[in-house]
Amino acid sequence: MTITTKFNVLSLNCYSQQNGTENIIFKANWTFSATDGTYHTSLPDSTELVAFAGAPFIPFADLTEDQVIAWIKTTLGETIVANYEALLVKMIDEQVNPVITTPVLPWIPLSLPSIQPEPITPIGI
Repeated sequence: MTITTKFNVLSLNCYSQQNGTENIIFKANWTFSATDGTYHTSLPDSTELVAFAGAPFIPFADLTEDQVIAWIKTTLGETIVANYEALLVKMIDEQVNPVITTPVLPWIPLSLPSIQPEPITPIGI
């Protein structure tokens, strides 16, 4: 079973203006999803972003999703990203091989009897 994972940026929280610059990002809201082609799962989260020493400033209009994802991964660190990925793989595996099931209760019939509504008698006629 090959599982592919992907980050997607859902939205960015920004300071509207700071030191004469507009839309300074301080938080990325994202989801990390996985699929094996049949089963799908995702984990939504958010990450507070900080400026990295020596990194060039990128104006908001010039940002790409790949750049923001790189910032998220750098901020989280390799270990946390690997933990998220392992959790996603486990979640897919649990869909393929369920550990928990919800069977039909044995005292409930599999098919309910057909119920016919009673005719309505008009009032005052």
